[in-house]
Amino acid sequence: GRQLATILLEQPKDVLSGRLEELKAASEGENTILQAAGFAGMIVSGEVEEAGRLAQKDDSSRLAWLSGVSLIPRGPLKDALRGGVLRLMAGDQSTAVRTRAIQVIADINSNQANTFETLADYVTDKQFRTAAVRSLLKIPEAARSSTVSARLVGTLVEHAESTPAEKR
Repeated sequence: GRQLATILLEQPKDVLSGRLEELKAASEGENTILQAAGFAGMIVSGEVEEAGRLAQKDDSSRLAWLSGVSLIPRGPLKDALRGGVLRLMAGDQSTAVRTRAIQVIADINSNQANTFETLADYVTDKQFRTAAVRSLLKIPEAARSSTVSARLVGTLVEHAESTPAEKR
């Protein structure tokens, strides 16, 4: 699925724009791979707002939009989606949507220092800890605050110490 999406996203913007109705239909379909590719195609074609509007339909659509964002190559277009991904990390979203947003945000190059600080806050929450730690490890060292890193070490050591040996 990812390889086909890559081929799709390599198409010129005008080709994708000419297929907008098909991309919309794919984004609203039942197949999760096609949904993600549909959203990614819409975004690459310049229909960022329309893709965002369609993604608000339900959790399934939000998850597909996030998967679509993950298909877009790193660069200015993906960076411009950072705000939308951050909004989906908010407490008013489902656990599944928040977890997926935590996974996707690390692959966005813009403002990685802020991303590191934002992700660090999720390490204390059991339901997001694993996704947050994995995403934190993707942030380049240069973007990692030493203060936040020290706090994370303390949190993770405390968690390890409170976990029974057989569950570590």
